Amino acid sequence: MTPEFLSEFLPAHCLSAGPLRGHLEVFAAQLADRGYAESTSRERIRLVANLGRWLGRRQLQLVDYFAPPNANWMWRRDLDMNVTPVVVDYRGRKFLVGTSKECRMWLLDRDSLGGDDHRTSLQTTPLLCNDAQAYDATGVWGALAAWQDATGAQWIVVPFWGPVSQTFKAPIEHGRPVNGGVAAYKLEERAGRWQLVPAWLSRDVYMAENAIVANGIVFTYGSGEDTTQTVLDRAWDAPGGGRMGGGLDSSAARRIPNSTTAAIYALDALTGRELWSSGNEIRSWNHFSGITVANGRVYLTTFDGTLYAFGVPRPGQTVLNRSRRVPIQVGG
Repeated sequence: MTPEFLSEFLPAHCLSAGPLRGHLEVFAAQLADRGYAESTSRERIRLVANLGRWLGRRQLQLVDYFAPPNANWMWRRDLDMNVTPVVVDYRGRKFLVGTSKECRMWLLDRDSLGGDDHRTSLQTTPLLCNDAQAYDATGVWGALAAWQDATGAQWIVVPFWGPVSQTFKAPIEHGRPVNGGVAAYKLEERAGRWQLVPAWLSRDVYMAENAIVANGIVFTYGSGEDTTQTVLDRAWDAPGGGRMGGGLDSSAARRIPNSTTAAIYALDALTGRELWSSGNEIRSWNHFSGITVANGRVYLTTFDGTLYAFGVPRPGQTVLNRSRRVPIQVGG
């Protein structure tokens, strides 16, 4: 297979969850696992959200980038930029919204990412989650969603892992999530400054993953996965004996037995109110495969090789149909 084009080399990992939603001439990615150097040379741009355009020469050219002011601090704490930024055109402006495991959102101007110094956002939000600034089991790991309601208001929907920040407040809250949840922001211009304004906060969703908006409904899911990467302390009289925690262990042998089951949620996109969930229908957990809404159904795959399909309600219906579990063959 011959690729359509290749980008120039950027020596960092591209850890992006979800497809880019925007215009065909625009490509955006977030890079991680490298420090930031004060240089615009192609080989030394690190930990950046970058924007390219296909210039008719069948290749992507780096034309602009943004690095947070605390990029090197984030790198040392492994607070990766690990989801695809969303592209939004709104009221004559071109925006890009990115995030990371740090659990803030960066609102950027696509015509000038980060300003003259490439380090200045239109807005950097307060923390949504991850008050402890941990690198595992917390932060934003699932794809964001963007949509406009019937009044023309622009929304950004953000799934997250772990406890909501103690400082995050929204006008509508359906709980204070401990294991993860979904938050929605409105993009508004106030006093001449564009900003993301909290609008609602969902119920608890265990390790909330990718969000999709369809027909005024936010579809998301809790993965059920054990996402910890460090060994926890264990008391001397606990089963298996005492253990000093803190060591790194992200092995499948430890995490798979501790994972539980996934669950899909349908939320009112205007209020965050839960409309439906799959409850205990799903028998296994999910690892980063994402969720799909198409042809009147919502689809999710699980670790045990099962594809779940749930019917999406037509106008006037209040519940989703029962699921259909379809085994799928994995591998050759």
